[in-house]
Amino acid sequence: MNDVAAVYKITCHPINESYIGQSKSFYGRCKAHLGALRNGTHDNKLLQETYDFFGEEAFTIEIVERVNDSDWLMFREFYHMMKTQCSINTKQYLPYRYPSVSIINTKRRNKKEREYQELLEYKSKYHALLERHNRLLEQVTEVLIRESKSI
Repeated sequence: MNDVAAVYKITCHPINESYIGQSKSFYGRCKAHLGALRNGTHDNKLLQETYDFFGEEAFTIEIVERVNDSDWLMFREFYHMMKTQCSINTKQYLPYRYPSVSIINTKRRNKKEREYQELLEYKSKYHALLERHNRLLEQVTEVLIRESKSI
């Protein structure tokens, strides 16, 4: 398969949020993203946390635009970042890559971050409840076993 220069999008479908990137070697970059995410070492901590929370099956990677002239990759990436208002990479990525760009949609991003934190809190509460439920189930099972032995 011939590699292509492209702007690509990694989408987390349960929360409908995306990460926009660009590479002269799209397929190689996809492998690098997936390898880092699977190993828990991705540079973008928000993308890594989202991947860890929802799992690989919640994500897709697709080409948004093939770019014939690789000198235009960064400009096309920026265009698609603004067009989609991607939130997974704007927090840490945009100010670094494009320092002249002011923070975009701060309210929207802050709302998404709050929602994400609420999801993490919900996950934590869910796991605590599940642990409590499992302990209770074990206790009930032990009582039933003791009672069945005494009969």
